[in-house]
Amino acid sequence: MNLTPSDDRTHQPSFWINYRGSASSPRKDGRRLASATSGAGQWGSAAGVQMRAGQIREHVEEGRSRDATIDRVSLLGLSSRRRLCCLKHHTIILFAAASIVGASCNAASSASLDTAYKTIAAARFVDLTHSFGPNTPVWSGFSQAKMAPALDPATKQPYSIEHDGFRTTYYEMVGQYGTHIDPPAHFDERGATLDQISLHQMILPLIVLDDTPYLAKDPNHAYSLEDLRAWERKNGPVPKGAFVALRTDMYKDWDSNPERFKRSPFPAWQLDTLRYLYEQRHIAATGHESMDTDTTEKMDSETYILKSGHYQIEVMANLDQVPTKGGLIVVSWPKVRDGLGFPARAFAIVPR
Repeated sequence: MNLTPSDDRTHQPSFWINYRGSASSPRKDGRRLASATSGAGQWGSAAGVQMRAGQIREHVEEGRSRDATIDRVSLLGLSSRRRLCCLKHHTIILFAAASIVGASCNAASSASLDTAYKTIAAARFVDLTHSFGPNTPVWSGFSQAKMAPALDPATKQPYSIEHDGFRTTYYEMVGQYGTHIDPPAHFDERGATLDQISLHQMILPLIVLDDTPYLAKDPNHAYSLEDLRAWERKNGPVPKGAFVALRTDMYKDWDSNPERFKRSPFPAWQLDTLRYLYEQRHIAATGHESMDTDTTEKMDSETYILKSGHYQIEVMANLDQVPTKGGLIVVSWPKVRDGLGFPARAFAIVPR
């Protein structure tokens, strides 16, 4: 059986179905079609039937063609037995077509996802997330996290594997801690919260812009629109829907020199660059290695991003291990109802 898209797009979905048999013998054709759906192989020349809501068009390939609309008018001239036979015939074709189309789509989707998984499994994975603890660097306006064994409310004693068979930790910290997500609602009362961001926003094409060549002359260089245009002349336009990360190599101070990591000013974004990326290139999200988007007193760039309905990832790591283009980023976070920020887990999938 051959299924090909119909040229008539006014009734979707519709398909051409070529089946063995005679247009004048619907009962016999129905039996043949039914047996064909369970595995018969080759189909010869006979009639093509196009199905759509309420209409079946039969094309007899011996130089003749006719249209038959299944409605009250066309059935009035047939005997009761003939009408029943005709309806059974077309019903069999309809169900067979639906089954074959569904099976074909499922098989194609399964094969496609199978191939995608094999490609991803063979790729290289790069963790873009810092580990964090009570002494992790944090923005000066927030307190350090507190982490302690969780207590049994009845005994006031910490749970332990020895006495309870398990142990767990009680965490007290601000949402913007470690590598974290800032959702639009962090700066916008009407913005999306953590639980409202689409799953489709959690796996995106990854572009990494490298600010490090400019840092020798300017250690706090803000990645400019001119820098971006130079990148695009070499690499082509930033793709629509991408996640764009700014590499500065600040992440290397996270564990080794946390006080230096918290310095200000620091290398970051320039607002005009972000405007161009979101308004001209229509990217989905951005990220960076520092704890802030830029060094302006009013946090102009972060305000622009979040109030434009986009999220950002801050305090990213290992961007020097990711190619400038050709990779994917996966980023996730707990689905906190009405959440305004939380530690995130981000990683890149890149070609070997």
